[in-house]
Amino acid sequence: MSSRPHLSWIISMMMSGLCVHGIRAEEPNRTPKNVPQTRPEMKSLLEGLKQRTPRLPLPELKPGTDKSDLRSTVNNGRMRNLYLPAEWQNTSWGGANRNAQPTQGTASKTPSYGINEPGMTLDYAFKTRLFWLVSRLNNCQYCLGHQEHKLHAAGMDDDSIAALDSDWSVFPANEQAALEFTRRLTSFPHEFTDADINALRPHFNETQIVELVQTIAQYNSTNRWTDSMGIPQDQGFGEAKVELDTPTSAKYQKRSTIVFPKTEKSRGDWEPREAVLAAFEAARSREPRVKLLSDSAAREALQLSADAPLPTWQRAMAYFPQSARRQGEHRKAVAELGRLTPRTKARMMWSVARENRAWFSAQLTRAACHKLGLTDDELFTSADQSGAVPAGDKAAVAFARKLTSKPRQMTDGDIADLLKHYSAPEVAEVVYVACMSNSFDRFTEALNLRSE
Repeated sequence: MSSRPHLSWIISMMMSGLCVHGIRAEEPNRTPKNVPQTRPEMKSLLEGLKQRTPRLPLPELKPGTDKSDLRSTVNNGRMRNLYLPAEWQNTSWGGANRNAQPTQGTASKTPSYGINEPGMTLDYAFKTRLFWLVSRLNNCQYCLGHQEHKLHAAGMDDDSIAALDSDWSVFPANEQAALEFTRRLTSFPHEFTDADINALRPHFNETQIVELVQTIAQYNSTNRWTDSMGIPQDQGFGEAKVELDTPTSAKYQKRSTIVFPKTEKSRGDWEPREAVLAAFEAARSREPRVKLLSDSAAREALQLSADAPLPTWQRAMAYFPQSARRQGEHRKAVAELGRLTPRTKARMMWSVARENRAWFSAQLTRAACHKLGLTDDELFTSADQSGAVPAGDKAAVAFARKLTSKPRQMTDGDIADLLKHYSAPEVAEVVYVACMSNSFDRFTEALNLRSE
């Protein structure tokens, strides 16, 4: 059963000296990790991450473990296997890419944490460069280390990787457009407009634009998982040790990053109820920013009968039927299974959608909340101000909101605050629900999907 703690988790909790909910005796660190400004500084931090202590216990690999199965032996995969329900992982679009191009020198089971299936035409190395940029923007140093390794394995030299951080002019026009699009969708999903999609049209067709949005949205989910969990960098991949703190050429030794905005802007307070309801009404008649498959064509692609429900988001994803089906199964598994209560998950999804100004997702979540007995009065009252909201739910909502708009500021203290209310597996589920919601919000809102 998915609700039963793993034996390995119980053992690791006992060995770590944590109490029932995993609260450490010492005061947790509440200082966000540094955002490196130069390439040498970044490489030093990536290598140093190998020594960090994870925010939830992660036992060492057993001697003799077959390291060729990277999906099960890299620290990210191990953390997922240890703490998340199996049903969430088997169908998750945030899971390993079973059809990914294998990394040179490793087995074909190398995870890419990306999606690849028939109909997807964007190059593996190109999408990995986008993953690198998303990770840089979110300061997810675990994922940055993985993408550095994969880009080198794909034949990209160190100066070219350095240019991703400080000189986009070396890349062709289509990649420059995709890099800027990635920056916008990662850091400013709440400000997305038609212009952001239109900037891609000279370089990418409709199907490729959907692939870009889906891929970038998922990378943002993966970053939020690995970084929130404080996963230590892997010592290597397979049997090969990987050194991340390699020499940097003189050309890029002192160049500062260009990927971050010069000033950080807060997303501000949430809009009042009247403004949200007006946004909902507008979303019911808006036009999608890409051409969707017809209802009949989408049903044929997804192998759905005429009377089966076809959500708008699945119609948008129907260019890639495998992904659409997996995502449908995944959302159902997260909603129905796991240790967290449905109300906890619904409150979190609502808060993430509000923080992202994701009106399609917010309306969908509002309907789910109503089915669970949550009223609009409850939804539009701040969790901090409502005495009816359980303390654990308040903590989960606060965590989800911070992870949504301030992923670079997550600390040990944020996980420690959750551990005051939840067990370690429940904390992992809180993190994962927030991650999944951020991915779904970006996909549906960037495409300007019409609300149902």
